[in-house]
Amino acid sequence: SGGDVADVLDQLIACTGKPESIQCDQGTEFTSMAMDLWAYGKNIGLQFSRPGTPGDNARNEAFNGLVRRECLSQHYFLYLSQAAGVLNSWKQQYNKLRPHGSLGQMPPARYGADWSKKNDPERLAKCG
Repeated sequence: SGGDVADVLDQLIACTGKPESIQCDQGTEFTSMAMDLWAYGKNIGLQFSRPGTPGDNARNEAFNGLVRRECLSQHYFLYLSQAAGVLNSWKQQYNKLRPHGSLGQMPPARYGADWSKKNDPERLAKCG
């Protein structure tokens, strides 16, 4: 719900600071009265993507294309369970083994482990 989203955003703001605005899709949790009141009270703008415009959410659309190109189009599925198995394997490889350019050619799992070692555990506990 919008109230739940607002609670999580309050926790994030306590750890990372307050943004000027937040980019949102048109989901009911973001367009709710609770979210509107929260944003108004915090003086944070809500920037909504336009309905039916995937270009407004280019990062997600690019990732969706990557999944189609590198996973879904490489396999033929007879059953939904087969698709789930292949997607889970691909997800594990993508998140744990595959180097990512945005992370200095490190796999996300290793990057996350290194990040945790470099950061204050008390701060992480307070934010988690």
